[in-house]
Amino acid sequence: MDTAQNENYEPSLEETLYDLLSSFEADIESVRILGTETLARDAVFIRAELSYPDFDMIVPFVWYEGKDWLFAPRDWQSAGWLRTSDDIDQIDWYVNTTDIEGIIYEGIPMLAPWVGEIKNIARTHRKELGAQLRDAREAAGMTVRDAMDASGVDMGVISRTENGRANTTIDTIFALADCYGVSLSIVP
Repeated sequence: MDTAQNENYEPSLEETLYDLLSSFEADIESVRILGTETLARDAVFIRAELSYPDFDMIVPFVWYEGKDWLFAPRDWQSAGWLRTSDDIDQIDWYVNTTDIEGIIYEGIPMLAPWVGEIKNIARTHRKELGAQLRDAREAAGMTVRDAMDASGVDMGVISRTENGRANTTIDTIFALADCYGVSLSIVP
């Protein structure tokens, strides 16, 4: 399916988790959901296996539907024992890998009232760049399949890049720009 052309496309939870994690975990290769549990206040407890080039690890997360960030344990490697939300208060939870700590309220990690709303700046910029790349592809009269054939970049990567859901490498971005006949520049 060409997700760049299907505005009603809803990514799976695995795709969403991968996209969130790749915004701050550049080496992550894949995510496999091992289990989920719906919590209060639109929160979802997720237990996932993360694959990296040299190892795999199991990590619990708490994600609030619709947010561009998630709660992760401070120490990922020692948190793999947590299989359900029953002992969720035994973990120190932080937003992504920042120093913004979650407080346990009504049994789930939440943002402290003084923190306010968190915006994922990296994701905002990825969406802007992705929209520009999509506009350039369309201006070149190319479909996503045409772009794949001309650039060698997988259709899924092109689609996720155009939708701002991938932490795309600079090499891939340049390959797409070259394929569309446009140049990239940083303007002050």
